[in-house]
Amino acid sequence: MSNPSLFDRTTSGFPLSISTGLAFESIFPPRQSVYDPEREIPQKINIADYNQIWINVDTLFRNMLQSADKSAVASTGYKETTAVLIDEIDTIQSLMFNEGGGVCIPVFYVCDYQHALKNIHAGITLRKDTTAIQLHYTDLRDKTMKELKKIRTDIKFFPGAIRASQGQDSVLMLTHIPYDLLSKRDFKKLDLLESNTGKLKKPFQWNTKYYPVPKRDMSILPFHRFLLMALGDKVLIQPMPMKIRTQIMDTADKRNWTPATTSEKCLLDLSIDLHPFDYAVLQSARIAH
Repeated sequence: MSNPSLFDRTTSGFPLSISTGLAFESIFPPRQSVYDPEREIPQKINIADYNQIWINVDTLFRNMLQSADKSAVASTGYKETTAVLIDEIDTIQSLMFNEGGGVCIPVFYVCDYQHALKNIHAGITLRKDTTAIQLHYTDLRDKTMKELKKIRTDIKFFPGAIRASQGQDSVLMLTHIPYDLLSKRDFKKLDLLESNTGKLKKPFQWNTKYYPVPKRDMSILPFHRFLLMALGDKVLIQPMPMKIRTQIMDTADKRNWTPATTSEKCLLDLSIDLHPFDYAVLQSARIAH
């Protein structure tokens, strides 16, 4: 029996890693047998509502490793991961130009988040690798992206966070990294397509991307950079101490925040309720990425 390979990973309606495939099942009819015939598509997305779909290659990479046998992940090298990702990129391009009729152009991108956030306040910290598996994952990821940069000119490699100058594009974005959503101001329209769930999330629903504060209703929150830096997420940003996060939620409740509450009002309310030092940290996180 041959050793397991990333090419043997679990898929669904397309030759894509299952979490990625489930997202695309919300857009296109399956090309192959689905993983769960009983699964209901959250909603069908009309791809003609967008003129670009931005796809985070790190999300493709994560989904690829999560869909493969653990022994395959442990033994694989960057040549194999690169080959699988190229297959997936080619498949997505085929979907967009054939089934999608070419009305929505795929844009594949990679960000350097460490560089983007290198000057954040000392009170805000990024998540760090702590286990051998995490260290292996990051090393494999870095080598894979370096190889892709050499051989694929159709991938945007940003030296920091997303930078888009067009300003008029209506974009559907596939990413698992909430920080990418802060690029909303660079586009005419930006909606999120969740991998795995296949759900379409409008900006007022992005508060699900904050790291949860236990027993608190996060759905009342707007999505702003300084709140993401304070509340954290499950991938990139370490949440601030619970005391500060609880105070933020107390203010949100007391001051009747909603997903439409502006950053100016949020900061004004917090300037009244928070300790001056804690507020200064939050205010420093408001600066543009």
